[in-house]
Order: sequence, then C-alpha cells, then structure tokens
Amino acid sequence: MINKNIYLFLFTVLTILCIGCSKINTHQDLCIKEIKEKEVTNTLRKQGLKLKSSNIQLKEQYKLNGVNPSIYELERNNGYLFIYVFKTLADRKDVQEEYKQIFKDFNVEDTPFFSLKYPAKNTLILYIPKSQKDFAYLKLSQKISEIVFEKLNPTKEIIFKGESSTWEAEYKSKYYDYCMMDENEIPHMDSYSKNVGIVRYKGKDIKNIHNIKYEYKTTRRKGSGTGIELNENGTAYFGGNESNGSSLPEPRIVTLTIEWNEKKETIELKKENYFEE
Repeated sequence: MINKNIYLFLFTVLTILCIGCSKINTHQDLCIKEIKEKEVTNTLRKQGLKLKSSNIQLKEQYKLNGVNPSIYELERNNGYLFIYVFKTLADRKDVQEEYKQIFKDFNVEDTPFFSLKYPAKNTLILYIPKSQKDFAYLKLSQKISEIVFEKLNPTKEIIFKGESSTWEAEYKSKYYDYCMMDENEIPHMDSYSKNVGIVRYKGKDIKNIHNIKYEYKTTRRKGSGTGIELNENGTAYFGGNESNGSSLPEPRIVTLTIEWNEKKETIELKKENYFEE
C-alpha cells in the first residue's frame, strides 16, 4: 500500500512538472526572437535610407539602460539615427522616458533637443533632426516610422469590405501583437495598431452630397464624425487612429452607418484577408 502511495505521489509530481514544461515551451514557441543591429540597418538601407557612421564622440553619455547607441548620420544632412539594441524587450521597455533626461543638452544647429522614437522588438531607434525650422524633417520621420512599423515589427494587416446600394466601404487595420522572452524565460508583450477607413459614393452627383455623418463600431472600438465632405473622386476617410494594443476585432466585422442629405444606410464590412506584411 505504501509503495502504491509513493508511486502515485511521484506520478502526480511528474505530471505537474510536465505541464509546467509544456506551458514554458508553448510561450517559447509563440514568442519571437530578438533582432540585431545588422538586421535594423540592412532593413533601413533596403527601404531607401542612406546611413553612414557618425563621428559623434562620447557615446557613453548617451547610454540608455546600460546600452550604448550606434550613431548614424542620414543623407543630405537630415539628422541622426541613434540605434539601441537591448538584450530583451523588457530591457527596452524599461527605458520609458529616460532618454529625454539623457539628451537634454544635445543640441544641433542651435536647436533644442527634439527626437522621434520608434520601437522595434528589442531595439529603439531615435531620429534627431538637425533642423526643425522648415519642418522638412516631418516627411523623413514619417518614412522612418512606416519602415520600422511595417518591416522591423511583425506587422499584420486585416482588410474589411462591404457595400450598400449607395456606398462602398473599406476599413484597414495594421497591427503587431507579440511576445518576447526575457532572460528568466518570462514572456513580455508589445502591441500597436493603425486603423483607417474609406467610403466611396457610387453615384455620379458627387457635388450634391454634403454634410456626411458616420458612426462605426467593432467589438474593440468605435468612433463617429460629422461634416465630412467627399473629394472629387467621391471618397472620404473615416475612423483614422493609432493606439497601443492589437486592433483585431472579433468576430472580425465592422459596422458602419452613414447619414447624408437626410438619408441613412448601414453597411456590414466583413474580413477580406488576414495575413502578415
């Protein structure tokens, strides 16, 4: 009887251990791997950015969470990229607003410090324009943002489409939602989403359509707008937003209600695709 109890106890312990190992392996399977600086710079160059190593000295003073940056100058004297490669996603997220304090005395062309930051897995990229006078840096910053969001993160896209007798509608959701393990094999999550919708009037009397009002709903978000006007092609945008957190709506349906010229129609937009960029 004692032997049976011992066997039962050992069997229970081994079962619990196996379940624990299975959960750890499941996390490891679902989580993605860290990236290295070479992958970041190769991707940026492949997308058209011309980088050259900077001669800025004293990189130690720009250290974030124990990591020195690799510093690159952008073509046409457009500023600098500071690339930080942390060991884990958790280390990168620990930085938070620390970089503002570190860079408070960093000035270029007598311009106070200003930067735009772009996270990608275990890396953080800071873009520091050399000049802010004519806002020319905004176009470049948008390009960097798109590259990092779509090429350096595991971004996916979902497209919803639907139509009524009067309107065609489309809603696009681009997002990433992933985990990475830290040094203690604990998973950490990161997510972000960009969403935008577009409607097109089917009729030919575009100039007679005014004061459009809309409301859209998913299971995770909703929005509305008034006074929307069509462009010359009969289209207008709605629901543009960015936020932390995956935007994947369940059951993957967007409901759009449009009012115009004392008329009203409701469109059910259904998922057309679900794929990785």
